[in-house]
Amino acid sequence: MAAFSVIRILQTFAGLGSVATTPFVMKFVSKQGITNFGNVARKITDGEVEPIKQDNENAMDKAVKMMTQDGDDENNAGRKGCFWMPSVFPMELFFCFNIDKLNSLFLFHFDKKAGNTWEERLNRIESITTARPTILHFSGNKNKSLNPRLRAPLAWMLKESTFAPNSKCRIEKQANKQDYKLICDVVQGAGNKDPWEKHVSHIEVHIPEFQEKIKT
Repeated sequence: MAAFSVIRILQTFAGLGSVATTPFVMKFVSKQGITNFGNVARKITDGEVEPIKQDNENAMDKAVKMMTQDGDDENNAGRKGCFWMPSVFPMELFFCFNIDKLNSLFLFHFDKKAGNTWEERLNRIESITTARPTILHFSGNKNKSLNPRLRAPLAWMLKESTFAPNSKCRIEKQANKQDYKLICDVVQGAGNKDPWEKHVSHIEVHIPEFQEKIKT
């Protein structure tokens, strides 16, 4: 009889253990994602940095350095920030600008699969020839065909034969003094200009100088 009671108690605790641990396991799994490392896919746990995100921030840091090297002394003064081109996917295009002066607005193209050097992966766009195939013209007399998947979200831009983002686009402060408005002038129809405008939250702007202060 005593042996039977002991067995019943052990069965009860075993049953409770299975009920208690199952939700825990499910919760743990739900915090995992899948990412690719080279050609190998594995799970990443909560808190682990995904390489692509780190690559993106590094690209913006590098772009800000390029702006400083290429700009004049007047434009070099002030903080620089970058943000992904709103509503444009996949994420290959981002703008960088002088946050303090709201000038020096440049469009960059980042392709993390283009090679092993920054010169291959990151380029500043001077102009875009919109005829098929659409060609991105970079500084340094380099060029690259636009990702076909970007033609649809950039349809507003492709109405012009050539688009120069540095002269066509500008950035302004919103009424709340924190966020920004991206404005790109483009011909719509028979010579009628209808600007392409997008709201840019200050939270979306990556500021390398600010990030460095946080790290230190």
